[in-house]
Amino acid sequence: MKEILKNIIVGAPGSYNMFHLEIEIGGKTMYERNPTIFHEYTHYIQNMTTISGFVRLDKYIHVFLRSCSKLGSDSDDPKIPLRDYDSLMHELGDKNIENIIRSYSFGMDFDYCLGNYVFADTDLDDYTISEQEYIDHYSGLVLKIPFVAIDGKNIPINEIVIKENMALVNSIIGYKQNDSLTVENINEILSYAYKEYNVLFDFINHYLPNCNILKLVYSICEISLNIYFSERVIGNILHLIQDNYEEMSKFETDKIICLIRKSINYESVFLSLYNIIQGKVIKKTLDLFDIFINSKNQFVDILKRFYTFLIQGMKYRLTQKTFYIDNLTNEYIQILTSAIGCPIIYFKNENEYKNLLETPKYFFDDFVYLHASLKVFMILYCSNVTVCPFINLSICTLEKNNNCSLNCLDNFYNNNYKNCLLSNALGCTGIRQDCRNV
Repeated sequence: MKEILKNIIVGAPGSYNMFHLEIEIGGKTMYERNPTIFHEYTHYIQNMTTISGFVRLDKYIHVFLRSCSKLGSDSDDPKIPLRDYDSLMHELGDKNIENIIRSYSFGMDFDYCLGNYVFADTDLDDYTISEQEYIDHYSGLVLKIPFVAIDGKNIPINEIVIKENMALVNSIIGYKQNDSLTVENINEILSYAYKEYNVLFDFINHYLPNCNILKLVYSICEISLNIYFSERVIGNILHLIQDNYEEMSKFETDKIICLIRKSINYESVFLSLYNIIQGKVIKKTLDLFDIFINSKNQFVDILKRFYTFLIQGMKYRLTQKTFYIDNLTNEYIQILTSAIGCPIIYFKNENEYKNLLETPKYFFDDFVYLHASLKVFMILYCSNVTVCPFINLSICTLEKNNNCSLNCLDNFYNNNYKNCLLSNALGCTGIRQDCRNV
């Protein structure tokens, strides 16, 4: 049982890449994979259906559009990457990808030797809430990030921590469809997780040990991500719980959630932000699309298709009070998929992409197209590409078998690669000039 519980955290590794619209899954059986699939799909939901997710991806869209105008090659001897990454970022100024990514994880650093995030030491008592200020260089704003002291470490409750705690809820619920879990089982699962995954569980368990911890953690994360800035909101919620836990402990979990929503005027604030997004924000981005839409760069059309998925996700969020469900199943995700789509799912051990969730064909085709184009776009100016990134994957359907060239530069000169994902993506991004009719 111990190994099974540990497997929920470490046994079937996975990742979600927002740039590639791809979920990568390890493990060999669905018993292992379900918690990971639900965890990574939660990250997709966070990006596609929350205020924070929309604002972040909207920023990326702006950077991509501005980058598109600086990419492209009419040369007979193109070089990859087409641009020096540092010089491109310099031309973009503060509104660049690096600054967007940096604002995602204020307060913690990633140790590449250890393979995990590291946190500052602190002498503060456990569960002490403090704040530190950080400059978001993309927006120029000063952000206050809440910290929670636990076990001698000061853990920032930034956007990545909020998202990982929320996703861990669905990892656990995804396991529950295979077996029932006790409170002791859940606590053991949490003991295997890194601090950035379980700090909110730890905090709630300390002050409200008798609540439905899965539902409450998911809800406070979901609420926070739906009000901008999410870090400020989660800080206010944690203070509210800390200051009123004795009274709150008398209530059922649903009543606690209602009190939290009421305390921050959630419905009114969310609707106000939603209307701003549907009005000013989307209009500004669509106006930017109009500037580039007549260019020869078909990647602009790809980005606009992606943006329509993002708009659909926000509209769907307006119809749902919460996406939390006690019995998470593939059928439930299928309902979400029909409304907001699903990333391409790649099974690492089989070296194969699959339409696992029976996504409607038009959704799946769109995401295959978006997946390929976004993936190629990201590597064109920041990687040294020598081998096709889609080699040996069934999604490519080249029908060339062993005749497929492994060298991506061959795609610049070979007009026979009309059904090739890489070739079409190169054309869409404006790199291959004779390959734009996909």
